[in-house]
Amino acid sequence: MRRLRWSGVAAMVLVLCAAPLMMSSCAEPAAVVEKPRTIRIGVGSKGGDFSVMGGELAETLRSEQPPYQVEIVSNGGAVSSLDDLQRGASDCSFSYANITYEGFTGRLADEPGPMTHLRGVAVIELTPLYFVARRGSSVKRVSDLEGRSMSLGPRGSGSYRAALILLDGFGVNTKKVKMQAERFGTSLERMGVGDVDAFFILAGQPGNFRNRLKENVLPLEGEKVDQLRTRYPFLHPVLVRAGTFPNQTTPIRTVGIDSLLLCRDDISTQDVTRVTKDWFLTVGRLVKSGRLGDAVTPALASATPIPLHPGAAEYYRARQVQFK
Repeated sequence: MRRLRWSGVAAMVLVLCAAPLMMSSCAEPAAVVEKPRTIRIGVGSKGGDFSVMGGELAETLRSEQPPYQVEIVSNGGAVSSLDDLQRGASDCSFSYANITYEGFTGRLADEPGPMTHLRGVAVIELTPLYFVARRGSSVKRVSDLEGRSMSLGPRGSGSYRAALILLDGFGVNTKKVKMQAERFGTSLERMGVGDVDAFFILAGQPGNFRNRLKENVLPLEGEKVDQLRTRYPFLHPVLVRAGTFPNQTTPIRTVGIDSLLLCRDDISTQDVTRVTKDWFLTVGRLVKSGRLGDAVTPALASATPIPLHPGAAEYYRARQVQFK
């Protein structure tokens, strides 16, 4: 009898000990929290157009579902942005159509070879090139720059590259021009004290500097410009509306270059499709707030001068956009 009682007690102990294990095995497995995906966005120099665009795109990626972690990567400008993409220091970035095409095809000066890792995401907008001369200066056209002091923008910037194209097209002997590679703010300050006669700047939204500008914005038009556009198909005519700048009573004809959103070829299709979708959400917000002007719609944005990333192509295909 004693042996039976002890056996019964042992059985009860075993049941009580096993019960939690059985309940544990029947319980729902704990949910695994997926770590947010990360995107690094190159934005050029701080405070520029691309910096504004990149910051807004980052906010969209963080706020839409599922949220992404976003790292902003500042660099020296349009050429540096391509360098970062090529070597994997960023995942997405901004640049200009002419520089991107030259980099992809191996025609970009000072680069060791073709930037084969670049892929297109979207054409953003046609960015005007402004030719600004100091009030009271005798500079009325590009050919007047010989013997004068001018700024081309920082080396590696879109402004710098565009200025060199204009100087070459107008036959300006650059050895006779005192050229400075410096930021817009510095150029404006030096122009104010008479140290700089003129400068070039690519700017999608002149609102970033028009209230500070008390100088003359000159046209870029005529036979020389037409010849340049034949040689450089990335240059397009632009008409700057009257009233864009203080005391500007008539429209100004100039040229512009398309800006682009780009990415690396090894970024996943899923991530680039998400970036493309969120970019057009961001565009709507930028246009509404006046920080982006004539933005390119999805119907035309696929016309990048280099191959589209499959993730971007998937986004356009889903919208039944015919590739350009």
